[in-house]
Amino acid sequence: MTPTRGQRPGPGSACDECRRRKLRCDGRQPQCGICQGAGIVCEVTQRGVRGPKKGYLKALKNRVVQLEALLDGRLKAQQQQQEEVEQTREQSHLQQAERQQQQQTNSVRNISGDDMVIMTTPPGLSEAPALPTPPPLSIPVLPTPPIGGVDATTFDFFQVGLSAGDPFVSQPEKSEMLLSANSFVPDLSSLYDDGSPHVSLPDTQLHITAVVQAELDQLYFDRVHPSVPILHQRRYLSWSRSSTKRPSRTCLQYAMWTLAALLSAQYRDMVDPLYSATRQMLEPHGIESTEPGGSNTELSLAWVLVALCESMRTLHRQAWMSAGRAIRMVQGLRFHEIDSPKNSRKGRRSLSAPGTPEVDDFTDIEQRRRIFWMAYFLDHLLSIRNDWPVTLNEHVICTRLPVPDLEFQTGQHVLGDFLSEAMTEPNPKVRAPLNECLIIVTICGRILLRGQQNVISEAYGDLRLDCAEQRWWLDGMLTTRLQVLSQCYPSPAEAYDPLLLFAHLLAPASVVYYCKGMIESLTSPGNQMAHIEQALEYQHRALGATATIIRLAKGLSELHFSKASQSPNGRDGVLFC
Repeated sequence: MTPTRGQRPGPGSACDECRRRKLRCDGRQPQCGICQGAGIVCEVTQRGVRGPKKGYLKALKNRVVQLEALLDGRLKAQQQQQEEVEQTREQSHLQQAERQQQQQTNSVRNISGDDMVIMTTPPGLSEAPALPTPPPLSIPVLPTPPIGGVDATTFDFFQVGLSAGDPFVSQPEKSEMLLSANSFVPDLSSLYDDGSPHVSLPDTQLHITAVVQAELDQLYFDRVHPSVPILHQRRYLSWSRSSTKRPSRTCLQYAMWTLAALLSAQYRDMVDPLYSATRQMLEPHGIESTEPGGSNTELSLAWVLVALCESMRTLHRQAWMSAGRAIRMVQGLRFHEIDSPKNSRKGRRSLSAPGTPEVDDFTDIEQRRRIFWMAYFLDHLLSIRNDWPVTLNEHVICTRLPVPDLEFQTGQHVLGDFLSEAMTEPNPKVRAPLNECLIIVTICGRILLRGQQNVISEAYGDLRLDCAEQRWWLDGMLTTRLQVLSQCYPSPAEAYDPLLLFAHLLAPASVVYYCKGMIESLTSPGNQMAHIEQALEYQHRALGATATIIRLAKGLSELHFSKASQSPNGRDGVLFC
């Protein structure tokens, strides 16, 4: 006899943890095998039917509008009757006051000698009773269900004149569920709520269910994190599930959700309210925060993400201001000298302190490095694109480059090189794509500085700087980076990586930027004929780099929306040149 196989659990019986991790739940009670192995509480949230069929929600909205119009008309009638009652009361009070005054007039005292005659109202004429106050009118109102807390399975559709017997089909888009703050129904989205707790923002009507929160978190790590590898995923998930979070973590979470919604067609309508809520929460916070340790790190990371979001939405001036907030915060927190000798001695003493796990301390320090380098990256990109002075100078940085994301996420104790070591290494090697981008923007920063120094020298009446050694160094660095990208890394057509794709775009754009500066310096007044051949050579080289950019840009048009828009700074690599 063949052994009896266990029954497969029916649909909808998986616990919350298995649903979140997308694993098959065995449905054991009181604890399934997955939860028992992980040592966590096994909870099962009963979910209702997934929603009405097409057109049912629209009919419900129309019916609610009709009921509101009917209720508004009855309320106006009730208000009008109450006003009439008030007028009647005022008239009765006036009449009573007149009668009292007349009674006092009739009570005339005639004093004659020792006798006093008091003339009062005749006994036959009694005082008229006051008019009784009519009770307030009560107008019957149709019963209105508490829409804010009704589930789709318990809502009585007969109360609004709709048939409850219509079959439910697939769930509508979540963009229809999450109504804006200007909607006529404040919480109609809760018709599809699963009973999970809400994250509500003060002074706004933005409500995000736990299911949507989980989906936005997943979207962030799927589409944003590959381009912005800053956040430690396991540590974030450990505190994101907490019902009570400090304000800095809430700011960071909303900034993450804003970027995730921006890269999602399903939640695109949530971008504006999420962005406004993030800015509203971030503005009051400064570097002198009184929150516990780590708050300033989370706030600086939130400002970096906000600047990236504004850059993707082509709000370049606003992105520059937000990036400035992030840059000043990392400067104030001294993230530019994390690996200086004095901080290293302090770090060794803190690692030896009891109760401080070494891996957590390493993860926290590495995350600070990544925040600083992303702020450095934004600073250089925005400055090069607009010909502005660079704020974070490479010559005062004593912070190591980020390690590969795999080592960071797994907590491996790997130290990256310093920026100058990585740029001048005689034997180039494969690095994290983010490090390649940092090296290239640093070279562009030096090209920018050279052009600005030439302008200042010309303004002072001196000759333009023409340091052949500096030109050779820049030329050699650009050539080396192009060779490293072509020989040590796969092409964008073979393996898709958003940061690697950005590095492939940024390298030829840097060549165009370099050639442009050299042509301007060689064709200055009084110097055109002497260097005409060199200028033509640089022009030919820039045209070749431009053709490479065009070829890579065409490849972007063939990608899916989620991949083509995945690099938050992909446009800047093409536009700043």
